[in-house]
Amino acid sequence: MVSEDISNLKQERERERVGKKMIELMKLREKRKTKEKESKETGKMRWSSFGTSISCVFFWWLCKFMLEEFSKNQEWAWLEKLIKFCYYTFIIVGILAIIISIYLIFFGYPKICEEVKQLKAKEKQLEQEIAKQ
Repeated sequence: MVSEDISNLKQERERERVGKKMIELMKLREKRKTKEKESKETGKMRWSSFGTSISCVFFWWLCKFMLEEFSKNQEWAWLEKLIKFCYYTFIIVGILAIIISIYLIFFGYPKICEEVKQLKAKEKQLEQEIAKQ
């Protein structure tokens, strides 16, 4: 009777340990999935900011060209002011987009990918521990 109680207690404790590890595994999987989603979004954002910087450089060049043309004619003075505003706006936005894309290419995206790899490794390790028990 006593040995049966002891074996039942051992089995119950073992089930609790496995249950805790299963819960930990589920949380880890959820965290990995969110990181993978974040990785995909960061990859998309990396390319969109790169495209934004290229388009800002193009529009900056266009505004520069238009300023050269309209500065000769005084009838278009109001348009010249608008183009100057756009000119400086495109410079600022372009520089910011270039900085963001450089940050994402060299720092943000690789860091997130490394975190995803680590989470996958932890997940496999937990699965192996659960399979052993």
